[in-house]
Amino acid sequence: MSENESEKCRNYACKLLKYRSRSEKEIREKLKQKKFSESTITDTLCWLKEKKYLDDRKFAQEWRESRKRKGYSEKYIRWELKQKGILTEIVNSDFDEQEELLPDKEVAKKLVEKKIKQYKNLEPEKRKQRIQNLLLRRGFSWEIIEEILKKNDYTD
Repeated sequence: MSENESEKCRNYACKLLKYRSRSEKEIREKLKQKKFSESTITDTLCWLKEKKYLDDRKFAQEWRESRKRKGYSEKYIRWELKQKGILTEIVNSDFDEQEELLPDKEVAKKLVEKKIKQYKNLEPEKRKQRIQNLLLRRGFSWEIIEEILKKNDYTD
């Protein structure tokens, strides 16, 4: 491993982290795509952890908070974190520690309140369908979706 390759690898990893936090798996995959050697990638990941630039626990917490604010269900966020290579233990402990988060039902209600304005010119049945599809895409359960659809009046 040349000094130059190691430096390029670190610079590229830092560039990726400049835009947003990332998981270790995401960084590893991006570095592999750039054709860095496995030993250089491993050294770079160790260096990033030493400097505290890379922390899967912190990443999971930030991702969860961000996605909840944007109206995603806990189930969907857990799935995303798993796809990003976050260990199940980290995900579970992160969700268990965060009691102040709104429950999925409240998140879904807020999302519908925010989006309903965009659908106001649609026919009631079409509006209902759009809301249902939105909530499904965001990972909410059928129970929550049905409850929200029953509580909202689509005749106005």
